[in-house]
Amino acid sequence: MRPYSSGQYSDAVQSFSDVMDNEPDLVTGFNLVVSYYALGDREKMKKAFVALVALRAYEPDDVEEEEDVRPSHHARCQLEVRTFEVY
Repeated sequence: MRPYSSGQYSDAVQSFSDVMDNEPDLVTGFNLVVSYYALGDREKMKKAFVALVALRAYEPDDVEEEEDVRPSHHARCQLEVRTFEVY
């Protein structure tokens, strides 16, 4: 059973932190924020959230594509609003 789904948030934080340190992704970053929220650790939750919004949704293989695939400011704002509505 996955630690996150069984309510073992300390274990989940360790697992999600390891992933974010090595190969960060949006889903893992979000789950890390939620885990810190569940544990009541506001400072670490904020740091994880800042790291989450700093991630790019897509890393292009071709440098020419890079300009067209950056997440918009609007998309990041929506993520911020939705996340803090939960808090």
